This record gives sequence, C-alpha cells and structure tokens, in this order.
Amino acid sequence: MQARSTPEKPEADGPAIEAGRRPIVKMSYAVGDARLAAAQWAVKLGAGPFFVKSHIPLTDFSTLDTVLDHTSAFGQWGPIMVELMQIHAVSPPSVAEFLVRPGLHHVTWFAESLAAESERLEHMEGYSGDRNVI
Repeated sequence: MQARSTPEKPEADGPAIEAGRRPIVKMSYAVGDARLAAAQWAVKLGAGPFFVKSHIPLTDFSTLDTVLDHTSAFGQWGPIMVELMQIHAVSPPSVAEFLVRPGLHHVTWFAESLAAESERLEHMEGYSGDRNVI
C-alpha cells in the first residue's frame, strides 16, 4: 500500500485577511456546482472538510419580495470559513443578476457596533451605499 500525501493547509494562526483592521472570518463564492467546487478547493487549496446543505430556501426578506433557493458547501481554509454557493432559483430577476455572478460574492467580519461599522463604510472610497449590510 502506497502512502498518499495530503495537501498542506494554511496555518490557522497565520496572517488573517483583513477588512480595514478587522479580520475577515468568512468568504463566500458563487459557483456553478457547489460539490465540484468543494472537491477542487480540497484538492488544490487544502481546504475543508466541506459540509453541503442542498436547496436552502430563503423566502423571508423583510424589504423585498424575493426567493432564493441555493446549495452551499461550507468548509474551513485555515482561519477563514468558506462558503461555495450554487444558486438554483432567484426572483426577482434584478436580484438574480447580482446573486448568480460567478466569483467572490461576499465577505464577513465582526463589528462591535453595526451602526458604527455602517458609518465607517459610508465614508470609504468605493462604498456603494448598499444598506443591506448584516
């Protein structure tokens, strides 16, 4: 029996990716196939293990008549949680256009105060003014 080598994982206590001076704790990517993307992240980047939740329905948006059905693979890549999102159904079309673009979808960091963090972001160059920061 031949020993298999496993991909190296980033050090959990290595340098963190930061948003301002706040460490990013999660990165979410829109992908075409969540299971395939998880397998590729595991092999090529040493991330994981990944746990897949299929057809997650999000239908209660407080300000929009929106439906979102997606599958997500959740895993760790060193200190960063990774979510690989495969979108199945979205409405209205204006929301679908934003959500289904492949690539980096959103990042997460913790803030002491949502109001203070929103204020900080509003004064940054390139801020879009999107108030849907949660």
